[in-house]
Amino acid sequence: MTDVVWAGLVRVIAIVCGVCMLRGRNWARWLVMVWIAFHVVVSGFHSFPELAVHALLFVVFAYVLLRPQATEYFRRTVE
Repeated sequence: MTDVVWAGLVRVIAIVCGVCMLRGRNWARWLVMVWIAFHVVVSGFHSFPELAVHALLFVVFAYVLLRPQATEYFRRTVE
């Protein structure tokens, strides 16, 4: 696959995850966390500033998505 196809596919997955999280789908929340964690690991092979930015993003996403209020939001929707 070309880079353009991969970039398009990643964008579609991001949109699907965002929409599904807004609809309260718990699996989308965990997929986003795995995705950001993957970026932290991959950025470890690049420059330190890139690693720091991805690690900071991971912490922010974890704080927002794993708080008790967020857990309640994702529990109230039956999949």
